[in-house]
Amino acid sequence: MPTTLRDPDTGNQITVPDGVAQSYVSRGWVLPGSPTPAEPGLDSLTIPMLRDFAGENGVDLAGLKRKPEIIAAIEKALGPAA
Repeated sequence: MPTTLRDPDTGNQITVPDGVAQSYVSRGWVLPGSPTPAEPGLDSLTIPMLRDFAGENGVDLAGLKRKPEIIAAIEKALGPAA
């Protein structure tokens, strides 16, 4: 039986055989009507990624070395939804 899946990034839908559907799901495709997966939070980023993000958004991280301190500074500057 075929399964219809939706790409949450583009909204494109495809119908594939059940045996193939899992490979699409493992790459992020979802069933139509499923909620879009949430964006990963700051906790999922590495320190270099956090530093890049902060620099791109004008957040000063001078003197901060630990990940929790960096995240707190970003959230203070940009809000917790950053």
